[in-house]
Amino acid sequence: MRLAASYGLGFTALFLSIVAVLTGTTALFYMGTAVIATIVGARLQSYFSVKNLTLHRHVPHSAMAAQLVTIEWTVTCQSKWRHPLISIIDSLPKRMEASNISPSFPIAPTSRGAVKSQYQFRPRRRGVYIWSGATAYGIDALGIAGASRFYKTEPSRLVVLPSPIPISLDMPRNGYLEAAEIGSGRAKGGLEFRGVRDYTSGDSLRHVHWRSTAKTGNLLVKEFETGSVSTAAFLIQRTKGTDIGSYPLNVLDLMCGQAAYAALEFRRHGLEPSFPQIEESDSTITSERDSEILEMIAELMATEALSLGEELIIASDRSESTSFYLFIDATDDTVPVAIGQASKSGHFVTAILYDHRFLDLTGHVVTENPASVDYARKLEFAGANVVIPDLKSVLPARK
Repeated sequence: MRLAASYGLGFTALFLSIVAVLTGTTALFYMGTAVIATIVGARLQSYFSVKNLTLHRHVPHSAMAAQLVTIEWTVTCQSKWRHPLISIIDSLPKRMEASNISPSFPIAPTSRGAVKSQYQFRPRRRGVYIWSGATAYGIDALGIAGASRFYKTEPSRLVVLPSPIPISLDMPRNGYLEAAEIGSGRAKGGLEFRGVRDYTSGDSLRHVHWRSTAKTGNLLVKEFETGSVSTAAFLIQRTKGTDIGSYPLNVLDLMCGQAAYAALEFRRHGLEPSFPQIEESDSTITSERDSEILEMIAELMATEALSLGEELIIASDRSESTSFYLFIDATDDTVPVAIGQASKSGHFVTAILYDHRFLDLTGHVVTENPASVDYARKLEFAGANVVIPDLKSVLPARK
């Protein structure tokens, strides 16, 4: 629209000048000159509106994927004259797959102090993003001409946390106590009563504390200590070259989302999961553990030289009586061997296999489908409990 107005005025000025020359009308010549002067003035004003600026970006430490994020700008100006309205266009990383990007609030920078603006967007992919640079876009007071100028900015960092994606996994077992027994309250001797809390979706009705519920009028459930139940450790396949698929069907992102969901569910039931790939074995458990787990998973990338089997062997050698949960999106011949060694050492292994048939892998060179019957049998024979998630319920419908 602005470009059309500028061209329209230009053609008008040209037309008036030609008619003025042909007819010898001085008034038309002055009118054409005035229009040209207006265009030149508008372009100069828009050009100077984006000069001599300093941009500072204020970014929150972290945000959940698909959550609305607000970025604030502080703009200062070294020029003494008052600028017309400008807006800031950020240089967001492409990998973030940002959506719903709103325009920044128009501002008029002055030399008398900083002016603030902001915009919002939704980051759709987990990860740690660092970016810099932005473009200032300004227009003249009449809205005829526009100009832009790129500015370097201090690098900004945003951690996009994975959105937990539901998955059904049995919790760790101890001896003959299956995870389903822990979750349903059938286990004897493995759990100690800790107290009561408000009921949340997914709690078993077997755990309802009816006496407290009757007194308060709110549905309350029992909480338990885990006692001698074995610990849980999550290993996500991150070997270089195993990052399969592209957004929104990237399998690594899917595995991270489901690992996050399972870890938070385990904690809700009193079990403390660990991530031996990405944290020290003696890490201190803090009150911010949920956030720490999500941040650790957000940083995980498929860039490691070690295979998943090698990582399982290292982790199993450093722990005792642990239930390992392996998230696998590509076949790895070292995994069955590692599962066999871990099982002989007294560990329990659950292998979560992701079925390639539900993924759009066009243009990707992949190995055998890990959810194939042959590979699943190899893992079961080695001693693993195999789980194949129902991807239909969590992946977006394909057109």
